[in-house]
Amino acid sequence: MTRPISLSLHLGAHKTASTHLQLALKSHEDLVIRSGARFYGPQYLRERDRSIPQMFGIGTKATTGRSPRLQLEFLAKDSDRVILSEENFLGKLFDERGVVGMPLYSAAGDRIAALSERLPHTRNRIFLALRRPDSFLNSIYSQVLFGGLTLRPESFRARNDIGVVDWPGLVRRIAEVDGVSEVCLWCHEDYPEVLPKIIDRLVGPGIGAHFKADEAIVHQGLSADAVQHVLKLAGEGKKGQLAQQARRKFPVTESSPKLLVYDEADTASAEILYYRQLQELWAMEKVHFVQGPFLGPILAT
Repeated sequence: MTRPISLSLHLGAHKTASTHLQLALKSHEDLVIRSGARFYGPQYLRERDRSIPQMFGIGTKATTGRSPRLQLEFLAKDSDRVILSEENFLGKLFDERGVVGMPLYSAAGDRIAALSERLPHTRNRIFLALRRPDSFLNSIYSQVLFGGLTLRPESFRARNDIGVVDWPGLVRRIAEVDGVSEVCLWCHEDYPEVLPKIIDRLVGPGIGAHFKADEAIVHQGLSADAVQHVLKLAGEGKKGQLAQQARRKFPVTESSPKLLVYDEADTASAEILYYRQLQELWAMEKVHFVQGPFLGPILAT
């Protein structure tokens, strides 16, 4: 008889403290193994021939020489649970013009469905963090610059209305996949407070007590001074990793705050939109929320 193995996929989203969560899980790997699970994050999944599509033959020939089921067993070792954390599996977020795609992460549902089809008797659970639309897009603007596209803040804002961040649409496409048994959500705004609860849900009850969210930001965004420096260098015809250099020269500090692409009116509209989205998600089938002090009052209204 084939032994049951469950698969948990943490898929970001981008710029929602995914790297912090991944590093925390990696640093507690022995504890995760003792709990009966195996964790694989970007350090493993971004090595050659080890991406999720490559290992399970999604859109390409499997690179491991194993069937999808045998690959899952290989990852599980002697455990009964496999945890994969890779936000890039959601697919492309923005195009070469810095335009965030609509629908948001348009390939996500199809990719998860393809994985589920290759593992038909596996319980698949999806873990995903959400973020207020304007705050999310502010961070994505930094990612656009890090990717080498020199785009002025006002141009990015004109190309990306806050309405492109449609969390219910994304979650609905994921939840509709037959092989998905649960979509576990939390708000990025709650992350430090709910990290232990996330770990309990992802790894096992009681494990989260060993995890703590410190104040460090793993991947810092760009300060307003850094963005101006990037635009200045690009205007002079400079090439290379301009944003990376600017971040080192002009880090985010109290006197040099992070650039905000969206204004106060955008933030007010984004807050209303976000609250409505969270309430819509709360009523959705298969969805479970990890609640914290930010989310609780919203759901109570």
